[in-house]
Amino acid sequence: MSGLLTMILGPVTGLAGSLLGAGVKWLEHRQRMAELDRQQAHELRLQELNMQARGQELEQEALIAQTQAHADAMAASYRHDASAGQTYPWVASILRLMRPLFTLLLIGLAGAIYFYALPGDEVEGRPLREHVALTVLYLAEVAVTWWFADRARGAK
Repeated sequence: MSGLLTMILGPVTGLAGSLLGAGVKWLEHRQRMAELDRQQAHELRLQELNMQARGQELEQEALIAQTQAHADAMAASYRHDASAGQTYPWVASILRLMRPLFTLLLIGLAGAIYFYALPGDEVEGRPLREHVALTVLYLAEVAVTWWFADRARGAK
C-alpha cells in the first residue's frame, strides 16, 4: 500500500512543484511588468516636464528677442536723433521739432474731428465721425506715448 501511495504522491508532488514554479514565474513576470509600467510612467512624466520646461524656455527666448528688437529700434531712433547734429543747425532744429509738431497736429486733428465732423456719414458700418476719430485718436495716442514715454538714453 505504501508503494501505491508513493506512486500516486510522487507525480502529484512533482505536478504541485511544477505548478508552484510556474506560479512563482508568473508572479515574477507580473512584478517585472508592474515595475516596467512604473518606470515608463516615470519616464513619461520626465518627458512631459522636459517639454514643459522647453516650452517655457522658448517663451523666455521669444520675450528676450522681442525686448532686444525693441532696444535695437530705440537705439536706432537715438542714433537718428543724434545724427541731426551733423548737419546745418536750421535742419537739426526742424528735425527736432518734427515729433512735437506732429504730436500737436494729431491732438488738434482729434479735437477738430470730434467737434466738427458731420453725423450721418458711415464707413465700414460705423459713423464716419467715429471711424476717423478712432483712427486719429489711435495715432495721437501713439505719438503722445512715444513723446512722453520713458525713453532713458543708453550710456554714451
